[in-house]
Amino acid sequence: MEQSFIVMQTQIFNVQSVEIVLCHMIQDFSQTGNSSAWKDIFLDPWITRMFFQCTDKMKQEQSTWFQNFLHAIKKQLIIVTANMLQHTNTDNTVKLILFLGAPAALYLAAAGVGTIGIADADEVDLSNLQRQVIHTTADVGKLKVESAAETMKAINPDVTVNTYHTFVDSSNIMDLIKDYDFILDGTDNFPAKFLINDACVMAEKPFSHAGIIRFQGQLMTYVPGQGPCYRCAFQSPPPKDAVPTCKQAGVIGAMGGVIGSLQAMEAIKYIIGQGDLLTGRLLTYDALKMTFRTVKLPKNHHCPVCGDNPTITELIDYEQAVCELKH
Repeated sequence: MEQSFIVMQTQIFNVQSVEIVLCHMIQDFSQTGNSSAWKDIFLDPWITRMFFQCTDKMKQEQSTWFQNFLHAIKKQLIIVTANMLQHTNTDNTVKLILFLGAPAALYLAAAGVGTIGIADADEVDLSNLQRQVIHTTADVGKLKVESAAETMKAINPDVTVNTYHTFVDSSNIMDLIKDYDFILDGTDNFPAKFLINDACVMAEKPFSHAGIIRFQGQLMTYVPGQGPCYRCAFQSPPPKDAVPTCKQAGVIGAMGGVIGSLQAMEAIKYIIGQGDLLTGRLLTYDALKMTFRTVKLPKNHHCPVCGDNPTITELIDYEQAVCELKH
């Protein structure tokens, strides 16, 4: 795509010049209906402000195509900040699937991710509401995927939300993730976390792992070929009763918001190709001490699923004996 005009115009510093650029943009849109070639100009926040000043003066023209132009260019601003706009061509739409993860779902929908999948087999319970802020008391008894979809669509009607009211196991996870670009693991138990890790490694899908318990949380990101997977750090699920159960440990609801927001940010960074992901690193958060710590995670060449000679070549359904509490 030709970008020389756009790059050259990033040094404009007066209203008149911005108006000239807008004329070019309007002409291009009126002829092609395409706004994607203009996005680089809005990398300059000064030009963004000038754009709105100019368009305020131009709003007297109320033709349909001009209104479409304004709508398109406002969406283009979203592309600059998050590059997650649902494009007209659905083949180019960014698609994410979340296994639970209420706060992350809210922020990703608000950010403008084109298609988001939600997988959960449960119904909303009153006990969920202190941390799963995507639901309200009016949603108690509803399917979680339906309640979540309603809230996400209320925030952003343009997002496509695919719901999967099903228990995820080795028989269906590969089908669930195959059409998605990035996976978020917000599950509440170790068997599910290892299942998601193994499926993503085998399917060569990037994913973000997150877990919370009491006042603590952790986060890491796996990208195929760029770092260790979850099993490199945690080789297998802990024995039954080795860690506290949900009832025994509990969790502060705000922990889900902190870790879930960070998880959403990892997804956004992956999509836009900016910043440093938590590949090869485990981020831990201690809310009582209000400290973050990053631990380097080396690639384990003896890892049974992503190592040089994998011994796990089929998905495993471990016994669900413990949980970390969903967020």
